[in-house]
Amino acid sequence: MAALIHNDGMEPTIPKGSIAVAEYRDLSVDRWTVVGYRSQMTIDQCAFIAGRESAHLRQIGAAEVKKFYAEHFAVFGPLRMNRVGRVVGLPNETIMLDQSGLYINGSHISPPKELQSIYSNVAEAAFKPYFSAGPITIPDHQVFILQDNLLSGNDSRSLGTVKLTSVLGRLNDLIPPHEVTAAALRSGTSRVPADVLQDLEEQHGPISTWVRSN
Repeated sequence: MAALIHNDGMEPTIPKGSIAVAEYRDLSVDRWTVVGYRSQMTIDQCAFIAGRESAHLRQIGAAEVKKFYAEHFAVFGPLRMNRVGRVVGLPNETIMLDQSGLYINGSHISPPKELQSIYSNVAEAAFKPYFSAGPITIPDHQVFILQDNLLSGNDSRSLGTVKLTSVLGRLNDLIPPHEVTAAALRSGTSRVPADVLQDLEEQHGPISTWVRSN
């Protein structure tokens, strides 16, 4: 799978404008690993993201975009969006995040040394209304996922825990923003497989509407 990173939610690990590719064959979900997963979207979420990412859809207008997604949902069911995040809570653990840090089963835990900068903005992020989480006991066969930029709320704090069946693989390639061009992605040497690129277009519209032309 691949996900178009349209915001700064995974910075500094994954810059805005990148394409993150996760490998289906590596489905291990150890704590602190970055994974690709698919989450269900509401009509409002779909319209908001579509309007932010696509100049074409912005011209159509929010009301018409919502109408389109409502009709899509009625026929095909809720749309699912590819996302990327870091696994921090495992099945059956009780997790809590507050201004003092991350707690698992009541014990404060810190990320590995190379990841400690991720939680350097805890105090700043604590002022956001969606910052805190828990205590939540993670259901069996589900995980709790956070984005590296805690100022973002598009993770398990707002979307809920993620079923293991929705985890699509571990991050194994990252296409930086300067390589996310129509020419590069359409070339025969693109690191994004054709079927994965087609999946991205099904989510975000024609490639020409969300990447640079060259």
